[in-house]
Amino acid sequence: MIGTEDVFLDNSHAIRKWATRAPVQAPDLVKEMRFWLDYLGAEPSEAAEPLSLTDEALSVIGGDRQEAYGPAQESFQRIADLWSTLLGVEIAPETVGLMMILMKVSRQHGGSYKRDNFVDLVGYAVLTNQIAQPD
Repeated sequence: MIGTEDVFLDNSHAIRKWATRAPVQAPDLVKEMRFWLDYLGAEPSEAAEPLSLTDEALSVIGGDRQEAYGPAQESFQRIADLWSTLLGVEIAPETVGLMMILMKVSRQHGGSYKRDNFVDLVGYAVLTNQIAQPD
């Protein structure tokens, strides 16, 4: 990692020129940040734009969660079997997905904004859709 003092000494002219120009408009801010991160040798992951909710949800359900809990169909079926036994009524795997979506809606409605609720909600919607589709 480059130290602040090194950056200033090596790039003082460029930094001084940049600092004295007109203010950056909001839409250009991401481009400016990317430029300076690249210029200062930042890793690409540090310069990447934040993932959309959908991209983040797809990343989560296709990665860590699938490794931890197995395929969604099997996981939702296991949950459906447990809920069916507990409640004494037949619960389908796609109903599990809908109930998990409602849980995330309830958490968001009952508290302050938490991005994770929306990421999980999208993930549950994608998985429920996959499970509910006829073969």
